Amino acid sequence: MKTLITNKRAFIILVVFLISLLVFFSSFKITSKKVWVDEKEDIQERLDVEITEENEDLEEGLENEIEAYIEEDISELDIIEETEMIEEVESKEEVEEFEESEEGFLEALPLASKEYGENELKVGFITDIHAKSNAGKSRDMRIIKEIFKERINHFTDEMNNNFNPDFIVINGDVIEGTGRDGEVGSGELSSVKKLFDKTLIPKYWVLGNHDLRAVDKDTWKKSLGIDYLVKSFDVRNYRIIIMDSNYDKSNNDIRPGEYYTRGNVSAKQIEWLKKELKTDKKKVVFIHHPPIWSVDVHSNSGLPLNALKLQKVFKDNNVTAVFSGHIEDFYFDKIDEVKYFVFPGVVKNEKYQGTFAELNFKDEEVEINVSYIGGNDKYRKINLKEIIE
Repeated sequence: MKTLITNKRAFIILVVFLISLLVFFSSFKITSKKVWVDEKEDIQERLDVEITEENEDLEEGLENEIEAYIEEDISELDIIEETEMIEEVESKEEVEEFEESEEGFLEALPLASKEYGENELKVGFITDIHAKSNAGKSRDMRIIKEIFKERINHFTDEMNNNFNPDFIVINGDVIEGTGRDGEVGSGELSSVKKLFDKTLIPKYWVLGNHDLRAVDKDTWKKSLGIDYLVKSFDVRNYRIIIMDSNYDKSNNDIRPGEYYTRGNVSAKQIEWLKKELKTDKKKVVFIHHPPIWSVDVHSNSGLPLNALKLQKVFKDNNVTAVFSGHIEDFYFDKIDEVKYFVFPGVVKNEKYQGTFAELNFKDEEVEINVSYIGGNDKYRKINLKEIIE
């Protein structure tokens, strides 16, 4: 009996021990779980903070990038709007900023390659535009009159879509200039330039006497975005010379208001010309005043003072051809094996309105096709021989 009681007591103690042990482990598990959950929540919270901060940094960086992109996009948009509606520009500073950005844009674009032989050259030629304008929002914001705008646009369209020359020459008297002050004249030159900038074909400008009725030579360059009055450059086997024939008999620059119709080339420029002509390449010269003398189409009073001296320089250096405008008529002569071509301009020859030319060089030969407005106000293209013969 005593043994049974002892065993029962031992059993009860064992059960109590087991229950206590079970309670202990249960409590430990709950506590451990709570600690783990708390720690997990703490870790998650810290992760959330880090992720949030990282996202904020990313969003800030993206926002800056988008803002920069928008600024660039706005800048490009401004260029487009100013190109299409230049009269809406508010200030001269905006025009200058536009011209600088546009110039950089044009220089950055590659020109189409031309598969011509070394002794081939194609030049688009237009002279004596004598552009006039109406005022825009200010005196220096000029809207070129429709007749000039249409004829320049037709020329650039033909150059872009059909002729595709190596370069274009605008051979002087870009604006009428008469009765214009410097501010208006500069605005007209800039507005004409924008019309010609519709083509990416390289363009070279020659100074004319009418341009100087409104602006001085430095303003002329600045308005057209160029840095030269005379220039020499090579295209394949051709040396191209651009000259300034606007000096008085004392070799001084012609200045606004002087209305000096006849031309003259300075002694300093003639020395420069002689050096530039020392080449084995074929030589082609562009000059506003025709270096000719005693011709039926024009009196000598409107021809360069030193035309005969220039002819000797061209002869001694085997110049292929010389191209001019100024006298508003067609003229051709071959003097000492040098070919002299003269063309009318855009509005002042009643018979040949809207005139421009396509110059095709091959070896020593020059073939010239002339376009002008014929009957029914339609452009007609003929070979120059049909006009001068």
